[in-house]
Amino acid sequence: MHITPSITEAQLIFAKVRVAPLQERSIPQLELLAAVVGKRAVSYVRKALDLSIIRTTLWTDATTVLQWLSSPAVQPQFVQNRLTELRKAENITFRYTPTKDNPADILSRGQKASTLQNNSLWWLGPSWLTTERLWPVQPPNASKFSTVLSAKIVTLAFRHTKVQTHILSDSFETRYATWDKCIDKILRLWSPLRVYYTKKLKLTHATMRTRAELVLIRLIQSKYFSTELDHLRND
Repeated sequence: MHITPSITEAQLIFAKVRVAPLQERSIPQLELLAAVVGKRAVSYVRKALDLSIIRTTLWTDATTVLQWLSSPAVQPQFVQNRLTELRKAENITFRYTPTKDNPADILSRGQKASTLQNNSLWWLGPSWLTTERLWPVQPPNASKFSTVLSAKIVTLAFRHTKVQTHILSDSFETRYATWDKCIDKILRLWSPLRVYYTKKLKLTHATMRTRAELVLIRLIQSKYFSTELDHLRND
């Protein structure tokens, strides 16, 4: 008996990008919008190919989006409406991919044609894509991080607890490319807690800004010097 081996291939078929809305949104909300774009692209490609598709996987490097999708809690209206659309998607599984293996970042950041021509990540996807046993799993303890980054970042930073590197994402650094912009963004994320900070703890704006800088420093250290931090923690 001759058995024909199964062949698994990966190939780019369709790509789509959208600019961020004029109304300012948080990074998790923008990541959620990207997931919605992906879901709609899947529907479009399914109809265009007119093939029998057994299953579909939609990948995201935003652990917050995956937390939202798995949580039964009711979210704010903007988030809840988009979660409802994603949950209604038929035969789509949502999975995690590390940021470094996410081809969508190439589309959002741009790349010279001469470089893109030989970029295997763009045309073929990450090297593990065709081998299911190598598919990445969601980072441990990701569920500890709330969609409102403010309170969680503060708690983790000031208790000297290890901060997960995905909070300071590449997209965050690209969008808020200067120190002051990053600090201002963190302060805006804290805005729901500002009354508590100013009235209960009697913190001034200057103190709040100093704490925001400390948070940012620790996030940067956690992202770019994780090996050194692990050595320090282990004496």
